[in-house]
Amino acid sequence: FMKSTRNNGALPAICLVSEFSPPPGGMAVQAEMLTAGLRREGHVVLVAPTNALAHGSAWRRIPLLRGMLNLSLFLSRLWPACFRADVVHVFSHSWLSFFLFTFPAVAAGKVTRKRVILHYHGGSAGAFLRRWFWLARLALEVADRIVVPSGFLAAVFLRHHLRTVEIPNILALDSLPFRERSPLQ
Repeated sequence: FMKSTRNNGALPAICLVSEFSPPPGGMAVQAEMLTAGLRREGHVVLVAPTNALAHGSAWRRIPLLRGMLNLSLFLSRLWPACFRADVVHVFSHSWLSFFLFTFPAVAAGKVTRKRVILHYHGGSAGAFLRRWFWLARLALEVADRIVVPSGFLAAVFLRHHLRTVEIPNILALDSLPFRERSPLQ
């Protein structure tokens, strides 16, 4: 799955679609750790941020315009990255974000004939899929792999006849120093 279609068998280039910090936490942290790990292994990682509009930008104070600008910036970075990549790895979650960012990323990956990994996060998957599966399935069913971080999400997707690969979240143990406590309470 991860063999390059170009570069004479070199490691594949990856287009990583996700929200990146800020905000801290959640998928942004996972995406940043995955990006760093893939780059350490020698992969070329092309980033298509779903939160491309700078957080300090004055445009962020204008709600509808903020969304249109952010989506435009995202799409303008997504397509070139997809053309250069071998694999498109899309961090995804539910509701409007799924349709604004996951849908175009999966479509761009498929149009450019790349392998697509849809990496789904979020506890509201059950409610989202009950309500929107009829439309969301267009992206879910064409992804080459659906990755989830938990057995809970794997079970939710299986109820909709979608097989997943369970890969737990990355944990940066070096950021959690061990401190021995005596006596243990």
